[in-house]
Amino acid sequence: MPATTTTAPTRRILACVSGMSPAIVTETLFALVTQQDFIPDEVHVITTLKGRDRIRTDLLNPDTGPFHAFVREYLPGRSIRFDDDTIHLIGAKDGNTRKDITTDDDNRAAANTLYRVLRELKSVPGTHLHASVAGGRKSMSFYMGQAFSLVAESQDRLSHVLVSDPFENPALQFFYPPRTPRDFSAADKQTGQTTLVANSANAHVQLADLSVIKLRSMLGEMPARAQRDFDFAIRLAQATLEPPKVRMVWSTIQQEGRVEMLGETVKMAPQEFLVLGLYALARLHERELPAGAALRLEEGDEGLGEVFLHELSGENLEDLDEPRKTFKPVHSKILTRLRAQVGGASEWLTIESTGKPPARCEHRRCALRLPADRLEMVGFDTKWWPLLRAALVSAG
Repeated sequence: MPATTTTAPTRRILACVSGMSPAIVTETLFALVTQQDFIPDEVHVITTLKGRDRIRTDLLNPDTGPFHAFVREYLPGRSIRFDDDTIHLIGAKDGNTRKDITTDDDNRAAANTLYRVLRELKSVPGTHLHASVAGGRKSMSFYMGQAFSLVAESQDRLSHVLVSDPFENPALQFFYPPRTPRDFSAADKQTGQTTLVANSANAHVQLADLSVIKLRSMLGEMPARAQRDFDFAIRLAQATLEPPKVRMVWSTIQQEGRVEMLGETVKMAPQEFLVLGLYALARLHERELPAGAALRLEEGDEGLGEVFLHELSGENLEDLDEPRKTFKPVHSKILTRLRAQVGGASEWLTIESTGKPPARCEHRRCALRLPADRLEMVGFDTKWWPLLRAALVSAG
């Protein structure tokens, strides 16, 4: 009997940022349902304490709330989850919820909260996300777009809702065009006299789809820090597009090496650092090396690495692993260690083939992918040069 495969059912999510005008939620929902046949299973809103209070008052009253009225009117018999548990307060995870977004610290909290919520929503397989940037302060809208870019897949959408004049005026208390058109009016707060009347038959609500780069598939599994720190996730994403600065430090006294990049310090076992350090040294000084020379650590002589490590650190050869004919396992360990802290940015420290082997030599030409001008090396004293030259294979 042929094996059957099951796929996760599609879970549709509408995610919005909202401030003191939560009408954008029902306006976006109206456009999705009536124009794009997108009926979300859940509505999630990221907001402040003040924003949550306004949502509770203006949208979610079970009897008079426009959200429930919209569902009854346009989706009879259907239900959409939208309650206190799907309202996400900025700063809630660090125990410091925000009443408003007015400082740099508030902005950072907003960015981290938006990123966390979208990432958690997208962690459920089969999630189809529609995110709106229409509400909240401008910085919140910007961060929503950036966070969406980090987590989005091809089927996900980002939009802004457009509402015709004068219905975007909060004084009208317009939340969506009712099926039966009616008048909406606004009154002067001081005199109570009606100052504006508009009939909803003239209201136009539509979505503007926003083009955005969707990076989820390119970034892959994010390291732990990048899953909680929005700024770091952005730096990591940028580092997958262009090479970051990398600082390699060898301590002769402590006999240990470390790689510093994107604000992270990655410590390495001596043999791992030896292999990476020799390729880095060759990249940094490639113009000074013999023409056509190539490193042979990819498939070097038996025990070559152990001899180098002995020369460099003075360790007893008996304490080292058995000699290897290939350094590929070492390369794999290097990348595993780097990926755990800097994710996809580690690809700049891969050792890749650069062409055909030199004449009369079975070894492939290999080089560090990182450009020399993005590399800084500290503590590589004169001992390293004989090791590097011993590892070279002549082109001739």
